[in-house]
Amino acid sequence: MPIVILSIFAVINLIWFFGFDITYVRFSKSMEKDTARSGAYFRQYNEAKDIYAALKFPSYLELNGFFKLTTDIEQDVYLDEAGNAIETDRLLITLFFWP
Repeated sequence: MPIVILSIFAVINLIWFFGFDITYVRFSKSMEKDTARSGAYFRQYNEAKDIYAALKFPSYLELNGFFKLTTDIEQDVYLDEAGNAIETDRLLITLFFWP
C-alpha cells in the first residue's frame, strides 16, 4: 500500500513539473529576478515599447502562477495657467496569461 501511495504522489509531481513548472522556466530565462517580492517573481521592462512584463511561478503543486503584460497610455494632460502639468489621465492596460 505505501508503494502505491508513493507512486501516485510521484506521478502527480512529474505531471506538475513537466506540465507547469518547465513552462514558466522558459518564460523567465530572459527576465530578471524581482528581489522586492518574496517568492519566484521575475520582471522585464521594454523601454522602447513602454511595456512591463511580470511572471510569477506557481507554488508547489498549485496552478497559481501567471504572466502579465502592462502598459501605460497617457491620454490627457491638464495644465495650470503657467503651463505646468497638474493632472494626467492615464489608461493602464494589463493582460494576464496563465500558461
